This record gives sequence, structure tokens and C-alpha cells, in this order.
Amino acid sequence: MTIYHFEVVPFRAIKTVKCSGCRKTLRRAKTFDQTINPYNRLLNGQVKNRKDILAELRLEAAVWMREGEICLPCLNKAKP
Repeated sequence: MTIYHFEVVPFRAIKTVKCSGCRKTLRRAKTFDQTINPYNRLLNGQVKNRKDILAELRLEAAVWMREGEICLPCLNKAKP
């Protein structure tokens, strides 16, 4: 059985936000990634290159950056 290893293109985003419950400052990090492979294609059918993937990952990270966060103590208080 043949195993193929595709190159992973990572993009790490870090955000600093206030907790929605107690207004405590939180720092969150998340890594977004995609692989360069023949099945990862643009709408026009061309295979995505590193530049295309990074642009898409930056958009995903921008959406995530706008989302609010809740700290663990506030999250645990909210659970019954």
C-alpha cells in the first residue's frame, strides 16, 4: 500500500479578548491548517498553492478573532 505525505501549510493566530462573563483578559491561540494536495482545489478546478491556502487560512482566522470567549470559571458556573 502506497502512503502519500502532503505538505501541511499552518497558520497560527493569537487573540487577546475580554471574557464575556467577568471581563477578565484572556489569551487564546489556534492553529489553522490545510494540506497542499491534488484534491484541495480552487473553484476554477486548479490545485491550491501555498499562497491560495494562506489567504484562505487568514480569512478563517479573522472570523475566529471576532468571536467572543468565556473563561473556564465562568463556563463552569454556567453549567448546572
